[in-house]
Amino acid sequence: MADKIQNAYETSKNIYDDVLKQRNIFSKLYIRLFWSGTDDNDIARKVLSYVPDDFSGNVLLWNT
Repeated sequence: MADKIQNAYETSKNIYDDVLKQRNIFSKLYIRLFWSGTDDNDIARKVLSYVPDDFSGNVLLWNT
């Protein structure tokens, strides 16, 4: 089972990276078609709203 999971990851990681970084025309079209009008800040606010007010740990952020 572990081999199947690793193989699936290895197969899909480049596609995932290409889409996130919009490296080619197909990735750009995908992002525009399916995510057009999405406000990343709204999504970030929603996700961060789940963090308790008394949270004292570290939050890792990805800034592009």
